[in-house]
Amino acid sequence: MSHELVPPAPPIKFPSQNEIVWALVQGWKIIVISILGFVAWTADNLHSESPMYQAQIEVTAAQNSGGGSSGGGALAGAAAILNLNGPTVSEGNDFRLYQDSYTSRDMADELAKNATFMHTIFASEWDEATQTWHEPAMSPTQAREKWFEDLLGFPQVKWHAPNGENMLTFLTMTTNVEQDPRRPYIAKIVCQWYDPNFALQFLAAAHHAADDALRRKALKRANDNIAFLNDRLAKVTLAEHRTALAAALSEQERNAMMAQSNSAYAADLFEQPWISSYPVYPRPVRELLTSVALGAFVGGGLAVLQWMAIQWFRRRRPRLRTA
Repeated sequence: MSHELVPPAPPIKFPSQNEIVWALVQGWKIIVISILGFVAWTADNLHSESPMYQAQIEVTAAQNSGGGSSGGGALAGAAAILNLNGPTVSEGNDFRLYQDSYTSRDMADELAKNATFMHTIFASEWDEATQTWHEPAMSPTQAREKWFEDLLGFPQVKWHAPNGENMLTFLTMTTNVEQDPRRPYIAKIVCQWYDPNFALQFLAAAHHAADDALRRKALKRANDNIAFLNDRLAKVTLAEHRTALAAALSEQERNAMMAQSNSAYAADLFEQPWISSYPVYPRPVRELLTSVALGAFVGGGLAVLQWMAIQWFRRRRPRLRTA
């Protein structure tokens, strides 16, 4: 037995670029098997997944909206003349407010009043036979997630029948407002869902809910301003002040009349809602190409690890013999 001290081999020797290429060439079988495995897994998922379709509309600012209440100047001028702290009219852009409505709780609460929508979206929690809501059974994956959250001390949320909060989550996940910077006067609203007809109906209802909500707010604001101006007219005697108040009152009555009309208030349809002929998800070609790339990456990593393991054993073998 030799008593010479042999320096220990380094535990890990990282390969050079040439060695990596050689490892990939030697491990081509591993790479091919990995690619085939990922492709087979993706193909199985494609067969089991339900296709998702997209409904969309394009809207533009309504002509009678003008991006805000046009009576602000007259009313503000009257208030300045009278040195009053009366209500002022917002100068917000109604078309922009319409777009922001798609992420608001008020709009979600309005859509949640539609029983058909609620029963379709949350079908797993609705019992058609008894016409009641019930807590859905958890899948094994959901049960493991809940156990892990309980272990980490996450707060427990008690189940409740779907409401506006659940509708808001659905709205933010499936509906999106897209706007091309080159066309700021047009916004595209898209809704993606498994049932294309439902997506179309939901998108149309969401559009009307957003527009009607702004219409109601504008009508209430105009009526409040009209009541304020009528009260001031009954008390003011100076002719100049009465003229300014009368002009502001006329403008507010015009705003109230426009809000009460049947035409669009904040956003008008530029194109009617329509549905894509092909599903937007899943996309087989993209999914398969992704699986090929992922399989090649994983297989290449395994091939390099195999080469490193072989080299490590080869370096250890002479030392084991001399021991």
